[in-house]
Amino acid sequence: MKNNFKKAATILTTAMLTAAMAIPVLAETNGPAQASGSAWQTSFTNTFTISQGDDANNLPAATFDFEIAPGTGAAATANSPKINAGIAGASITDAIHPATEAGDTIDSQMVTADFSGCGFSSAGIYRYIITESSKVDSSVSEDIVIDIDNGNSGSYVMDVYVKKSGDGFTPYTYVMSKGGAINSFDKSQDPRQAAYADKISTVTNEYTTYNLTINKTIKGDLAANSFDFTIELDNMPEDVSFLQDGNANSGNKSYALKATLGNNGTTEIKGLPSTATYKVKEAVNQLEGYTVKVEDNNENKGSYEWIGADGAAEAFGNASATILGKADTVIGFTNQLNSISPTGVVLRFGPYLLMFAAGAALFFLAMRRRKNED
Repeated sequence: MKNNFKKAATILTTAMLTAAMAIPVLAETNGPAQASGSAWQTSFTNTFTISQGDDANNLPAATFDFEIAPGTGAAATANSPKINAGIAGASITDAIHPATEAGDTIDSQMVTADFSGCGFSSAGIYRYIITESSKVDSSVSEDIVIDIDNGNSGSYVMDVYVKKSGDGFTPYTYVMSKGGAINSFDKSQDPRQAAYADKISTVTNEYTTYNLTINKTIKGDLAANSFDFTIELDNMPEDVSFLQDGNANSGNKSYALKATLGNNGTTEIKGLPSTATYKVKEAVNQLEGYTVKVEDNNENKGSYEWIGADGAAEAFGNASATILGKADTVIGFTNQLNSISPTGVVLRFGPYLLMFAAGAALFFLAMRRRKNED
């Protein structure tokens, strides 16, 4: 249900933005609308969202870089009008997404292409190539994938339809598509009715996070009922919000999270970037007879610490371990303390039993001597 809700929210937001763009020109174009009433500009939506099924609690700030350049022309065919190579002079804005509030996992920004510097000298269709860079400016760049609906290519075609206007020539509509292919074209109709194979008005980028789960197992009838844990996180972006057992945390580069876990207890930390490091400290002392076992499914084992059998802190693993392999990490801690064996009881209480036996013997001898004297 959670995944369906997130997907529905993404679709609804995109649909609303697309509808708002199309309303001014429904009567004359099947492409995106002109921005701000200017015939020389057009806009499309850049949506930044979390990936389906992900547990991210917010979107960190991210800037996606877009570039535009003249595309290659093509001769007319039975199914397609003539396409002219684009004319230099077009410009395009970047998509700048601010960090969202905790719990808000989708953000949409407009990207605007401007053709006022192109100086078209004749009517026709002019082709341009828009490219989204994979070099993302964000604290979580490694966990962002661009253009998820187009094979992550980050490349799109924009055709600019230009008509005569007074003594010059002015764009009157735009069509953006994944590849620029036109399936059919009726020359007797308005050229804007050309059927593009894959028109688009939205480019979607995704953010993926990872979870850290700590499970507890306690064995032995002399073991404590629960143990305290400290989970140290470092290298955390300050604009990332994450959850520990449903409670939000944000605004710091380092954290010392607390948890008290009984047998079969669990604490879940959700929404961590892959660059975060983790170290887990358990308040257990091997001098008290406990054995400690740790299992970590992360290929790059994290760092774990407790009091060893020599009374000193025992640390194992890699203190700078990250969520290697970009997968959820599960750590299992098992502590065991069994009852003292019968042999151990005799050894431990033997001296006291001997003292008791000696005292009883002396008392018996004293009583016997007193009886003889009487």
